[in-house]
Amino acid sequence: MIDMYLALVINHRRTIVQVPIQFRAAVTADLIALGLDGNGNLIVEAIAPNVTANDIDNTIVGINSSMEYTLDGATDYTPYTVPFDLSGEHIVKVRVKEVIFVTYASSDVVLVFTNNPITPEAPLITNDDIANTVIGMALGMEYKLDAAEYVVYDETEFTLLDFSGEHILSVRVSAEGNNPFGLETVLTFTTN
Repeated sequence: MIDMYLALVINHRRTIVQVPIQFRAAVTADLIALGLDGNGNLIVEAIAPNVTANDIDNTIVGINSSMEYTLDGATDYTPYTVPFDLSGEHIVKVRVKEVIFVTYASSDVVLVFTNNPITPEAPLITNDDIANTVIGMALGMEYKLDAAEYVVYDETEFTLLDFSGEHILSVRVSAEGNNPFGLETVLTFTTN
């Protein structure tokens, strides 16, 4: 009987709702295995979702409840219900969910999230204008004296600088990784 009802649905002489209830589950399973819906029509793959990564706000733009996702290589898909935080390094696969008898799940859209850059604060350094010295310089900083270009801080070279007279010293934390250079601290030296 199952084969007969399967043939009737495939040939568009019946729909799944017209199949007697005692055969419906078996006929449905066979239709799905053949890639057909409850009307005997071919089930197509859903169109991939139009989603993008907002790596600044750590969110997925365009995701909705018709979609599901995997996070960081997980094999099981999770239905999307509410926004979630994607701070840090993540790979997210998003697809449109399968709708039984309508569409298969879509192909994945892969989104990559990275650590957000952090701009370091201005370094906490001071100067002694009388002694013409700077207090608080450390590795990882860079400086420029007057109109010169920035130079990476090296203690030996820095101690050779002459701050007597009129000078402006700008100091900041050096750029590192995807973090940009920091905010400046500006020190002014005057003639004693």
